[in-house]
Amino acid sequence: TNIEKLKSQEDKIEKLSNGISILIAKPDNYGSEAVKSYIEGKLKSVGAIHELHLSMVILITDVTEDSKLTFYCGVSNDLIPKGIKAKDIVNKVAEVTGGRGGGKDNFAQAGGKDTSKINEALNTGLEIIKLI
Repeated sequence: TNIEKLKSQEDKIEKLSNGISILIAKPDNYGSEAVKSYIEGKLKSVGAIHELHLSMVILITDVTEDSKLTFYCGVSNDLIPKGIKAKDIVNKVAEVTGGRGGGKDNFAQAGGKDTSKINEALNTGLEIIKLI
């Protein structure tokens, strides 16, 4: 399933020097339902293990066959009081591709336009989180 496809990339989770763990999934046609339930489940499991103090950002790019581009971002709740919000990250990422979006502090999505700029957009996301 598409959720399995996302779970299989968890070995790509990188712990940054600022203590935030980040997962940037390979752009693929995951489908919005799979992406939403994966992010929700992952953040819930991270939140349930308080003693780990796991701060996490998840960035997933969904690209359909007809090149419809959507970025999704999930942020663990402990980061929100520090001003790290999913809606801000996802907007900055989508802007690189000429898109924009919004959502909540812990989960947001944004449409993108230029699929040739996906990697640049994801690098922008990584840089934003590294600078926190």
